[in-house]
Amino acid sequence: MISVVGSILLLAPAVVMDVRKKRLPLVFLAVFGAAGIVVNLCFENLKWPDIAAGVAVGGLFLLISKITREQIAYGDGVLVGSLGAWIGGGLLSGAVLIGLLSGGAFGLFLILIRKRSRKHRLPFAPFLSFGCGIMLILNFFS
Repeated sequence: MISVVGSILLLAPAVVMDVRKKRLPLVFLAVFGAAGIVVNLCFENLKWPDIAAGVAVGGLFLLISKITREQIAYGDGVLVGSLGAWIGGGLLSGAVLIGLLSGGAFGLFLILIRKRSRKHRLPFAPFLSFGCGIMLILNFFS
């Protein structure tokens, strides 16, 4: 339960900042990720391997960001890693997949109705939040 609250407290301001400014404060995300590690190790059932897997997914995003010259921004990679520290690698992988698919579908929709071009960059935090919400709901009912 604490990890759900922590992920909401992380994602809510991240979505607002990503939509409004298209920037995510890396220090805020890193501190929140470190807090997720501490909280999960002290109070939740999440173990080191699952936490490490979640943070590693964020590291993969950072590597992709470096390779693609920030087509996926560094802030998105740190956000994914921080979220992984709160919910673990299992739930995070599903959340990222749902986020990427929903973001791609939304981007394609905007292109088809001629509101945006292929070069337009969408904020990733809202789609990642959507995916995280779906995964947390599925986890709750399973």
